[in-house]
Amino acid sequence: MKMKKLTAMLLCLAMALIMLSGCNVKTKDDVKGPDTSSNDNSASTAADTNRDPIPIMLLSLSSLETETNVIRDQLTKAGFDVTVSLQPDYGSMFAQVDARNYDINIGTFRVLPGNPDYGCRSMFYSTGCENYSKVEDPEVDRLIDLGASQLPQDYQETYAELERLLVEGKAYFAPICRTMGCYGFNKNVIKEDTVTIGQSKYLYWSQLDYVDESLRETRPLIIANERVLGQFDPATVDGTHRVMANTNINLVQIDDQDNIVTDGALAYNYSIAEGNSVFYFVLRDNVGFYTAKNGELVDTGEKVGAEDVIFTYDRLRTPDGVPGNMVYDNFACLKELETVTDLSELENAKDAVSGKSVKEVLEAGLPAPISELVDDKNATDNAGGKYEVIKITTATPFPQILNLLSEFSSGILSKKQVSAINTPELLASYDPTTDFRYGDAQFLRKDSGKENTLWCSGPYVIKSVDDYEAVCERNPAFMPDTDMAAPIKYVTLKYIADRDATISALRSGEVDLTDNVPANQVDVVKNDPNLCLLTELINGCITMHYNLDEDHITSNEDIRKAILYAINQDEVIAVKNGLGGKAYTSMTMLKNDNDLIPDPSKVQEHLNNYYASLGK
Repeated sequence: MKMKKLTAMLLCLAMALIMLSGCNVKTKDDVKGPDTSSNDNSASTAADTNRDPIPIMLLSLSSLETETNVIRDQLTKAGFDVTVSLQPDYGSMFAQVDARNYDINIGTFRVLPGNPDYGCRSMFYSTGCENYSKVEDPEVDRLIDLGASQLPQDYQETYAELERLLVEGKAYFAPICRTMGCYGFNKNVIKEDTVTIGQSKYLYWSQLDYVDESLRETRPLIIANERVLGQFDPATVDGTHRVMANTNINLVQIDDQDNIVTDGALAYNYSIAEGNSVFYFVLRDNVGFYTAKNGELVDTGEKVGAEDVIFTYDRLRTPDGVPGNMVYDNFACLKELETVTDLSELENAKDAVSGKSVKEVLEAGLPAPISELVDDKNATDNAGGKYEVIKITTATPFPQILNLLSEFSSGILSKKQVSAINTPELLASYDPTTDFRYGDAQFLRKDSGKENTLWCSGPYVIKSVDDYEAVCERNPAFMPDTDMAAPIKYVTLKYIADRDATISALRSGEVDLTDNVPANQVDVVKNDPNLCLLTELINGCITMHYNLDEDHITSNEDIRKAILYAINQDEVIAVKNGLGGKAYTSMTMLKNDNDLIPDPSKVQEHLNNYYASLGK
């Protein structure tokens, strides 16, 4: 399980391949899975009553209690004596994982950048930083490396083969179900066609608009948030990711279907050079950093430029470059970052996809053709043909780096400001109990008495946080006078920890939108004439990982496969009010025919193999 990333990202549970149009949602009976109470594929008759049940420990979160209980019942019927250890939070769960106090752990995972390498490398590669199961399989490593080197049109079969090896081949992983995003919002306040659910990306507030456009400059949009915000350095991924996706610009973006796009991104265009290890980006000159002082926005006078991009990625790829860096493994593939000043390099290099020159690809749709390359962000003049171009080289061919560059952890920060706060002295002796690092929410709290040090490059600026809400305002230096500028000036995140209370607040008009409608409140939202319910499957799933330590029964492949074929995903989906879908691995964005079907005969076959190995 990609535990740290999962929690750090607050493990947003989410969403369905069909986006429901407007407020025309399917009924509960339409979306729930089939009745499996008498399903011939059920593993409920797999257990041999002449054998003692096999003890097994399930570790899970209390928030996944419903799903865990279904899995417990399925395994009990298959011949296991299941003990469930429910943990109240991820901190407690981490402690149990680190102590190896489990046979199976259940959690959630979302492939935020929308690329399959992110969905497998850290969890299953032999040296993966979050390979808690301790998978060590040379063939798994080979397929992961091969898929990473290929373009999307080439890697589908590679990853399909990897999936089959991970699941039915070696049973290193078992899917429970794909998750579904479930948004609820006031349709009298927010334009319905401006609310969308992305397969992998978070909701961008800059896309939202009011039904009554006259409210854009005065009325705050109120969005429900489950927790008080803490740390605003993207590298620490402590749960403020949804905010940072809206307050820091990225070099590129992904759209709702996980396509790489540049709308709303710092790069006008990009090119993958032949060989798939060199990448070029031509930058906009109409994005700047803003901050807030005493509740008012302040222009820093700083453009966002190449030096900030290079600085951001340099610190991300260095384990100790950021206090509490939790994403360095994602960016370790970055070999070289530089600004291109020789125009002939762009003319001579060939684009891997089109075969055109890199210059021709980069120039498509620019305000003016590239006449001069500069290495000073203050010398750019896009309208006059002067641009900054960044060149990124990866250690090995890795086209999926583009997806990582779209992810919130790679949001562009100010070299000037971050360097002033995170000094070499602080980095060398940082103590989290006494020191303040860049992005610490302490600088944003109304009552802290400290000056705000946070600079924002995205469509919104964080003005303040307290125990009740976070207040944001539109960034005046974010592509002004373009379609990319946010229509709504003010956004407030209102903290409501209880999900049922969130729905009550939505119905009363206290909040305008929530992106986390619980299953037990779906019908309430759907039947409220003032509200709209939007659901969609996303690239996320509830996962089940095994402890492969030799002293645990799940180190036995036949035991793992017996467990695997006892899992009936339809039963899990049914108890979730239909809010889910079938999954095969955590790489849910893949389009292939891989499917896990419960099979009691296989359960019995593998249990028989296990007992035979014991001489029984």
